[in-house]
Amino acid sequence: MPTTVIMPALELAQETGKVLRWMKAPGDPVRKGEAIVEIETDKVTVEIEAPAAGVLRDVIAHEGDIVPVGQAIAMIYASDEAAAGPAPESTLSTASPLSPQGKAHGEGQGNGRQGDGIKASPLARRLAAEHGVDLAQIKSSSGKIEKADVLAHVERRAAAAAGAAARLTAASPKARRLA
Repeated sequence: MPTTVIMPALELAQETGKVLRWMKAPGDPVRKGEAIVEIETDKVTVEIEAPAAGVLRDVIAHEGDIVPVGQAIAMIYASDEAAAGPAPESTLSTASPLSPQGKAHGEGQGNGRQGDGIKASPLARRLAAEHGVDLAQIKSSSGKIEKADVLAHVERRAAAAAGAAARLTAASPKARRLA
């Protein structure tokens, strides 16, 4: 069974990390504890070690990608699993790391590399698909659609559908202050 390499939480309030550089290429053998990728947050740059020994494959996050914490960025297969044959190249470059089973799959989703010309994180693409939202309708201040952009769009759409009734919802004074 392959081991998933995930984007680690290096800080308490960290939501994303940026893949700076892969020290190992797909197909390279790795040892447990060996540095395989360099990650950058807003406060620190760290080399991430391989969680298992085997062969690095299914690199989902590429250099320069900003990835949410806890999301898969690559897979490490045991040497005997890796000998079974490499995954097709088209699957590797467009794999979405968040399928319902937690395994990578190719649905034409990627890290802003889909042929539609819209830059969006894999999580944002998945959320948009779940809520039936066209990514072209979503505006992002950073130029790349993230999870928060999709959720804000879904909330605005729900509020518009509810109309004035949504504004008349009962709330305590504390809830009103927090809102």
